[in-house]
Amino acid sequence: MESKDHIHDEIVAYLEGELTAEQAARVEESLRASDEYRREYEWLSAVYSTLENAGRAFDAKAPQIDLADAVLAEVFKIERQPKVVAVPKPGAQPKTQKPWWKRAATPFDWGMVAAFAAIALTVGYFLFADQFFGGGNSSNSIAKNGSQTQNATTGPKSGGIAEDSRRKLEQAQEMRKLASSSLSKHASPSKSEGVFESTSPPPTDGRPTITDIVSARRDAAGGGAGLAKLVEWATLKREEAQRVIDSPDASPLATVAAADSLSQADEEQVLLTAVGMLPEDPYARFELAKSLSEDPQKTTEAMAQLQAMPDLDQDNALPYYLKAKLLLEQGDAAGALEALAVAQSKRTVSAYTRESAQANVQALIAAGVPEDQAKLLSAVTAGSDQYSYLTDLGKTLIDYGRNYMASQDYETAQELFDAARTLGSQVQDGASFSQEQLAGLDIQSQAIDALQELYSQTGSTEEIEALANQTLDLVASIEGLDGIFTALQQLFTTDYGEDIWNTVSGLVLSYGDVNIFQYLSQMGITIPGAPN
Repeated sequence: MESKDHIHDEIVAYLEGELTAEQAARVEESLRASDEYRREYEWLSAVYSTLENAGRAFDAKAPQIDLADAVLAEVFKIERQPKVVAVPKPGAQPKTQKPWWKRAATPFDWGMVAAFAAIALTVGYFLFADQFFGGGNSSNSIAKNGSQTQNATTGPKSGGIAEDSRRKLEQAQEMRKLASSSLSKHASPSKSEGVFESTSPPPTDGRPTITDIVSARRDAAGGGAGLAKLVEWATLKREEAQRVIDSPDASPLATVAAADSLSQADEEQVLLTAVGMLPEDPYARFELAKSLSEDPQKTTEAMAQLQAMPDLDQDNALPYYLKAKLLLEQGDAAGALEALAVAQSKRTVSAYTRESAQANVQALIAAGVPEDQAKLLSAVTAGSDQYSYLTDLGKTLIDYGRNYMASQDYETAQELFDAARTLGSQVQDGASFSQEQLAGLDIQSQAIDALQELYSQTGSTEEIEALANQTLDLVASIEGLDGIFTALQQLFTTDYGEDIWNTVSGLVLSYGDVNIFQYLSQMGITIPGAPN
């Protein structure tokens, strides 16, 4: 028997006209013989018909905007995680998932991307949701406070209302799949494998000019070699990093940024020295805690650094999430859940993206990169490493939750899934950089997938309904991020003098790339469709 995912993918390919005549004939035979094939075909046909009709209605009222080329080619380069993943053993170190611009570009499903563009640009999220589901208020509080727990362990209710809720959740998930259809297959290469080893062209001779950087940023949006160039230029080679660290003129923050290019042992020593010089700096201390946490033999030292974090940054939940991860790896589920409860009570999550980008500027300058180039390189790559770290952290919580679900400890599984979803929401809510927002959405997507699996076994009607509304909220957030990436791409594809790029890099490093448009507007630079 074919899996539901296989049936879904086959029918999507059939509707998109991507199959050979022989493959299409096999699908048509399955449609005649299988009720499951027919149900999936009828549902997807209805989705496509609605999108097509809505698109025609909108064409007469608004100009066309090619989101497929301008936005989703850049936004959805994250690898889609599989439904079933290996659960890390206590003490094991998960592989690091690279950010979108550190990976080779993958082919896109342009038909499905265009379908989502129709949603985003024609009827809008709420109108589309109302047309499909007959209204219903979405609930942002679900993301922050966890799902409702009534009847969580009594199993799903039977009858029409329960079936309607399940169908609503399935339809909401279909919308999310349409929005995320260009995500590539799951892959998580380790950091030691390098950047684009198999596909990256060699860096250009000498230091890049501002024009080189802007050109690479334009190319990066289309999945070209610009992705590799930007990261190569913004990352110190090991020998360059060592020279920065050995320089008496380099600032402590420059050494924090440079340490990332060193071996694990050398990185720890540099960060210990930097924290000694910057005892009140939460960014430097958290970098040290992260580095120590990667060594199973140094969990105690990592915990000691995390213990000092609340005095330096009391509203930041991230140290508690890292503490929970370490406790899970030690087999202390009760302690991990206590740490997660504290984390979810905090206001926000900060991975110190701004501080990291500013420190990288100092490291590049200390290595001999001209100041203007150092600032622009750090601005256009800001958040890429944080995306990787945050999504790995969320994935770890979900992996452990699935392990508990497999052992039928549904209560612990739900607590871990809810914590991951809250982590994603906190990241998204506090994000000043597009890569942070992207991480928040990705974490929430994976948590929703896990909760849907859990609720298929234990969920009440109320929980399933709440999860459907949460999924709809997520679709709306994806739509909003599309607008940000559209505006950023329009900014970098417009010809300006070098002075404007100095201004842009300064704004990004000060306020984040999602917040620069209001400042540009005050300067008389208006980007169509940019958020206010």
